[in-house]
Amino acid sequence: MALREAAPVLQEFLATVACSDVYGMNNIGRYTTLDAADRKYYFSGAMEGTKYHPKNQCMSLTQVGNVSMPALNALKLQVMFVSDASGESSTHYYLLLKQADGSWLVDKGGNQSYQVD
Repeated sequence: MALREAAPVLQEFLATVACSDVYGMNNIGRYTTLDAADRKYYFSGAMEGTKYHPKNQCMSLTQVGNVSMPALNALKLQVMFVSDASGESSTHYYLLLKQADGSWLVDKGGNQSYQVD
């Protein structure tokens, strides 16, 4: 149920991440609970760390898994992106929080699982 509720924001957010290669992506503000200063510590693009993927192409979202709810208003998940050009993969972890208005926003995320604990 929570994943279904969060899906619209999550789909737009992940589409943006798939096309980014930098930390602290400026264009994700509407999907997150954090301000711009904090986003640079918690968010990285899917291409971050890839050596051979062409930076002018988005990576493909191939898997959403390890979904759990550590609380009624919190959703954790693991996402895998793959480069169609190089075959490199990138795994990211996200924590979404349900807001008072019923919407879901990404609170933390990154390419290390400890970043969302």
